Amino acid sequence: PDQGQAPMEAGVRRMVTEFSLLILDLAEEGLEVAELKELCRGWEELLRDTAVKEMEAQTNPPLRILRQPPDTIPAAMVASSANLDLAERATGALRRELRLAAEGLESPGDRLAYFGKHAKSFRFAARFFPREQLQRVANVYAFCRFTDDLVDEAGDEAREITEARLNLWVELARTAFEGESSGIPLLDDVMREAREFGVPFHYPEDLVEGVRMDLTNPRYRSLEDLRVYSYRVASVVGGWLTELFGVRDPWVLERAFALGHAMQLTNILRDVGEDLRMGRLYLPEDLMAQHGVDRALLKAKAENGSPAFSGYRRLIDELMAEAEADYERAFEGIPSLPRFFRAPVAVA
Repeated sequence: PDQGQAPMEAGVRRMVTEFSLLILDLAEEGLEVAELKELCRGWEELLRDTAVKEMEAQTNPPLRILRQPPDTIPAAMVASSANLDLAERATGALRRELRLAAEGLESPGDRLAYFGKHAKSFRFAARFFPREQLQRVANVYAFCRFTDDLVDEAGDEAREITEARLNLWVELARTAFEGESSGIPLLDDVMREAREFGVPFHYPEDLVEGVRMDLTNPRYRSLEDLRVYSYRVASVVGGWLTELFGVRDPWVLERAFALGHAMQLTNILRDVGEDLRMGRLYLPEDLMAQHGVDRALLKAKAENGSPAFSGYRRLIDELMAEAEADYERAFEGIPSLPRFFRAPVAVA
């Protein structure tokens, strides 16, 4: 099970995912699945209620998954071998889809080219890496960018399908991390390096949970809430690279996390209008309220191309100051990095 997640919670999540894949496969076969969905939603509710009662009667572990179920249907209600075979086929179809999508990232050269094309903010800084270390950075970047795109490029796809794809992606990553072939060279290479250089698996796992948050467009009520997101999608990358290059001192890792927070907040402030067009808003609600800013006003301003108003400028100034404080903390850790790593981080 995941950290903080009871085994029964993990079982419910797995069953939900696999049944969603089964429904998807039946629909692709041209079968009508609406009534089956409704029937199974009733079974799902019964399953969750029963699981909650049993868990509460035992050790009362965290119940967040069971109390707040995703919009999907559990697989455990379909017991016949034929239906289980369909679930396996659906999982196989998603695996083939992921393998096909990652085909352009199979070789180290592919990942270097991908890094050069997409990592525009870091292209110049990357020139300061020796070739071998640059390749490792490009490998990690390719994994992170590909993972992010699993959500960002999903478009109008049903949420349960995107969830199933993310779940399978992290399962395949764990398979590769444990030394078995996932069938996807990108995963096999990146996870092998992580394992060999002592990088904990929680970094890629946390990244997946971070991009998963964008599926629900959560509200960030405070800066502390936002930092949970920025840790998962940005700070973990700093920690991953720092440990990949042999540094495990907690003080230095905290500075690497701070750099991730700062960079992610910088990105958020740069992309407010673009994010709104995607239905996302990352600005903390409590700070917005303090400065007389709300979502509707921001959306109208973004759509009309209006100049920033005074309350919005004050909000941005406050958040820029927060980012600057994290940049300063990050700079404190640079002298503790390997020599070849210092210049790229400082330039970036």
